[in-house]
Amino acid sequence: MDKYIKQLILILICLSSYNHISIAWVKYYGEDSPRFSADGKCVIFESDRDGFDNLYAVDLDGSNLRQITHITDNKYSGLHLDRDMKKVYYTNCRPEETSEWPFCVMNIDGTRKINLKGIRSSKPVYTADGNWEFYTLNGKIYKVDLSSLEANRIEGDYTYYRSLAVSYNGERIYFIGRIGDFDRSLCLSNSDGSVLVSLPTPGYDSDSGFSLSSLGDKIAYKSDYAKISIIDVGKSTSEIISMEAGGIFNVVISPKGDRLAFVYGNMNDYTEIYSVKVDGTGLKRLTTALSVSYHCPPAFSPSGNKIAFTVYSQGSGSFIAIINSDGSRQMRLTGYDRILR
Repeated sequence: MDKYIKQLILILICLSSYNHISIAWVKYYGEDSPRFSADGKCVIFESDRDGFDNLYAVDLDGSNLRQITHITDNKYSGLHLDRDMKKVYYTNCRPEETSEWPFCVMNIDGTRKINLKGIRSSKPVYTADGNWEFYTLNGKIYKVDLSSLEANRIEGDYTYYRSLAVSYNGERIYFIGRIGDFDRSLCLSNSDGSVLVSLPTPGYDSDSGFSLSSLGDKIAYKSDYAKISIIDVGKSTSEIISMEAGGIFNVVISPKGDRLAFVYGNMNDYTEIYSVKVDGTGLKRLTTALSVSYHCPPAFSPSGNKIAFTVYSQGSGSFIAIINSDGSRQMRLTGYDRILR
């Protein structure tokens, strides 16, 4: 059999030299961090397909793949596209190069670059309504009005550590930090600093992060290596699911707060996306035989009916895919390009 394969390869090479056929070379890309546009009509993701980390968008049927930003300097990172897909917010230095990140905003065509007021010591987060940016510096949280670029510090007796999250309109802020005697706890604050409390989180590992519903009324977190708990803010905290083996990674809650998606499996083997209702019922495996990224969390569409995620294929880069939240119609949106020569 090896003899015939070698002969076939030789024939293809000979034919190629006479331009009778073209040999396809495959180029693989690193594509990750998918999220849906504000209107849910396309998926925005990061890719190095042009040699630099830039934002791209693709329609939900895999068509109309286009490059959004055109950055040609690898010192840019932390790219965030505004709701209208006209401006991009970014840091102009890599986080490993400094503990403080100067942030800027520019039009997607690279024009009108403006330095935002204040130096950031963590990657900023943005409200889903597109009106506010939140960032941290020296253990405090700042709120920026994106229309005026004015920044105000959230006052109060607290120290921010990590994992900043905000509700849809920025009225509620969650983070891992210290309040009084409660250290490395999950904290809640109103954006004016009027309420500052530590939430009960039994079994919570403060290094594993958490996910917030759009309204900020429900929080999902990993309460053990293979367990998930839900906080119904102001009411109760309950463990809703415990898997038998493997690990749970990147728990995310839908915008409506009614369903969770998470990555489950063995880091050295296949990892798949599962879904479950917030009451612990309806556990379902959505993907099959994929190495779903446990580094990049899956992302719900604004309506919650679709999920975007990153798949890593050993030796062939990564690509973006989507699936309906009920597990139907899985579709690959991006991947390698075949370059004909």
